[in-house]
Amino acid sequence: MMSETDDEARQGRSRQLNLPAITWIVAKDRRAGTLGVAASISGKFKGIPARITRTEDAWTLLAKNVEETIATEDLLKLIADGVFFPLTVEVLPDLAPSLFDGAVRAAESSLNHLLKARSQLDEVAGAQNEGGWLVTFVLASHDLDMTLQTAVSSVMLAVASVEAQLNKWADSHGGWNAEEDRLPIGEKLKALATRAGTVIDLGSAPYQRLCEAVRRRNEYVHSSPLPRPMSLTGGKIAVPGTTVATEAREACLGARQALISLAQALNQPPPRYLSICPPANPPTEEAWSGAAVLNGVREDPDFIDRPGPPS
Repeated sequence: MMSETDDEARQGRSRQLNLPAITWIVAKDRRAGTLGVAASISGKFKGIPARITRTEDAWTLLAKNVEETIATEDLLKLIADGVFFPLTVEVLPDLAPSLFDGAVRAAESSLNHLLKARSQLDEVAGAQNEGGWLVTFVLASHDLDMTLQTAVSSVMLAVASVEAQLNKWADSHGGWNAEEDRLPIGEKLKALATRAGTVIDLGSAPYQRLCEAVRRRNEYVHSSPLPRPMSLTGGKIAVPGTTVATEAREACLGARQALISLAQALNQPPPRYLSICPPANPPTEEAWSGAAVLNGVREDPDFIDRPGPPS
């Protein structure tokens, strides 16, 4: 009986792998559908236990009597040829881009539901004397509920994206100590700025808008059945749908402005994914109805030299 050659064994093992998924994982930037990027991959190199770790621009292969630097394309070739058979991967989470993208898309969805509800309510107002308005009213109510749900999601995702980005920056600046790690988001902002020799005022622009979003997020997360006053007259009247949809856009813009300002304080470029949020006044609905679609083509004062969609 003929024995299987080493090459045949390697090819057999390589056929067991989902190579497109591995290509997705080892890419330098976070890819859609994954928590982050691969920090290291453990497996067998020519049958010997081995570990491949990510460096700044390449990978380091460590096995018995072997230590060498390899490029990503060479790593993929080793895997495809069955020379290196990966068993487990350590993924370094990087959720800030995905969370922020979700926040802006939810804010955009909230506005679009609101616009549909307004149109339906106009139909209801014109049809009440004729009858047959009930179905349209039910549809309008549904869209107003969707306006609320997506707005709440947007606020929560926007604040979560800031915290994720702050944790990432802190990791590259020595990490949080035990006391800092328990601080609220605003204080973490101040702590990072202090490390860079900058003092920031959370009560002033551009941080004031983010702090309001954090307060709103806390109300949602720690929701309680306590009555809250709502003005029915004057400039601060709460309009069903309109108010919450605007608050969602405020939260997204607040996250964008705060992170861009802090990036400057840390002497590094702002994350490109922030460009998905329009740099427009939140009540200006025209700038937000196509926020995600127009990303990369609209004028953006903070990303003039970096066109295109965020990475």
